[in-house]
Amino acid sequence: MLSGVGPKDQLEEFGIPVLQEQPGVGQNLFNHPMGSVTFKVKDGIELASDSGALRFGLRNTSAPPPQPKDVMLHSMGVFNVMTREVLPEGTARIACALELPEGSGWLRLASADPTTVQPSFNYRYFHNDNDLRRMRGAVRLACWLLESDAYNDVSDGRTDPTGEVLASDENLDRWLRQTVGTSHNVPGTCKIGPHSDPMAVVDQQCRVRGFTGLWVADSSVMP
Repeated sequence: MLSGVGPKDQLEEFGIPVLQEQPGVGQNLFNHPMGSVTFKVKDGIELASDSGALRFGLRNTSAPPPQPKDVMLHSMGVFNVMTREVLPEGTARIACALELPEGSGWLRLASADPTTVQPSFNYRYFHNDNDLRRMRGAVRLACWLLESDAYNDVSDGRTDPTGEVLASDENLDRWLRQTVGTSHNVPGTCKIGPHSDPMAVVDQQCRVRGFTGLWVADSSVMP
């Protein structure tokens, strides 16, 4: 966009000459929204605190699924390697992530300055009702697992979300929106697609539409 390729209104707002209007630049921003169930760890139990914590996980298919195994659950203790968060002492979490959300966000210019002003972005988590439904189901599944024999020797009881939060979809939806995290796997903003798609920015060879000798070859083009 700073070079003059992108949505015309954004470029003109910051006085950037429009080389080519491309309304899809900055759109289709994706990430994995994450909801986490927190529990107390029993005394004397030490959980993995590095990448080894990710060696075991549960892939689950929500119903009705948009795609198979669309939700992943895994335990996190001490240090959340996905969010870089240091957890309070004596607590751990079952993290629930949507592998491919249906809703997308956006990236927009905040200035014409390429050196000191970062662009603005919004993942727009849970504006898609099916994303919210799937995450709601994943969190309730995690809570059920926490009460199973598999966690008997580890868990000393769930601390969050509370029973009141789980009691209704409305309460759980509010809690999810307030506590949502991210898995830090960000693709999108330069969609790959055919010329018939006005929101596509690059073709199947990653060439920017309307230009010769210009490619985008990073995670921007991932659907």
